[in-house]
Amino acid sequence: MKKQLTEMTNQELRQYLSKNRHNEKGFSQGLEILMSRKTD
Repeated sequence: MKKQLTEMTNQELRQYLSKNRHNEKGFSQGLEILMSRKTD
């Protein structure tokens, strides 16, 4: 079973983005989640 993007760790999200860089929708969603977790 594939994890939901929101359930992935930051490391898992980075790996997902790397593997799905040509999937515009998936990449966009993953990047949005990863960026929302960023702290200043």
